[in-house]
Amino acid sequence: MNIHLASDTLWAMSRLTPEDRRAALLDAIMRVVSQRGFARTRVSDIAEEAEVSIGLLHRYFPTLDDALAEAFSVFAERELADLAARKGDSARERLWFALDFDLSNDPDWRVWIDAFGEALHRPALHRTVERYNERWRGELAAIIAEGVEAGEWRCDDPDESSTRLLAAVDGIAVHLTLGGIPDGKKRANRWLAEALARELGDPSFAQLPVSS
Repeated sequence: MNIHLASDTLWAMSRLTPEDRRAALLDAIMRVVSQRGFARTRVSDIAEEAEVSIGLLHRYFPTLDDALAEAFSVFAERELADLAARKGDSARERLWFALDFDLSNDPDWRVWIDAFGEALHRPALHRTVERYNERWRGELAAIIAEGVEAGEWRCDDPDESSTRLLAAVDGIAVHLTLGGIPDGKKRANRWLAEALARELGDPSFAQLPVSS
């Protein structure tokens, strides 16, 4: 790394508020993770990407596990914000968006798959992934309950249905990402639509247009 560039970057970092500096470091962490994966990301990689010293990085994140967990939290919050931005849509539209989002957004889904695997070895990351899985289940259950109230479909237990649907889309997305589904997204989305139709007793889901 160029000495003058490093000096300039450290000076610029020092001018940021602690909150902005943390946000900049978290963005750098996710850039490294997207390139190298959670398991292969090192503290030195993050420091180099952010153009800061390892000492400064440790001031904000005592361990690599802490850094990865907090960066994943920011990533997951952005996904939930995308869903929240659709509050004006119908329950049907939001439910399809929430589930189809995983199948349509390959780079983001790869981050989830990677996080699932590395969470088995990192306690802080494990807790964070688990927390956001619960958040997603809660969002799905709320949308399903809203659809029941609006008469869009029937469901006796939105919590149970949201758990089954999330498990289904997780499994489909893993196989899709690893190339294990013939015809790719088109067939994967068809399976998702059929799962929704069965789960909610609404055959119209199976007639939804699917992406290829």
